[in-house]
Amino acid sequence: MCAFADENRKEERSARKQPSDWTLFAVYSGATLQLAGCIVGLGFVGHVVSAHVHRLWPTVAGVVLGVIAGVSGLTFLVKQVLGDRR
Repeated sequence: MCAFADENRKEERSARKQPSDWTLFAVYSGATLQLAGCIVGLGFVGHVVSAHVHRLWPTVAGVVLGVIAGVSGLTFLVKQVLGDRR
């Protein structure tokens, strides 16, 4: 009896409702916009600082930090959608 109940629980877990295609599209397009916004926003901040100090490295640093921030947000959303809670 216990093995039968465990088998039913496993089937219920695997039969959980998967997100629809439109939901996945909305999540991933929003994540892509978030990535682009981080790159452009921090790149702009770096450009302003770069114009103030007359060096190029703040612009490059702003873009790199924007990529890092955007990718971390993207991975967080992907983990949420796929159900990974680590």
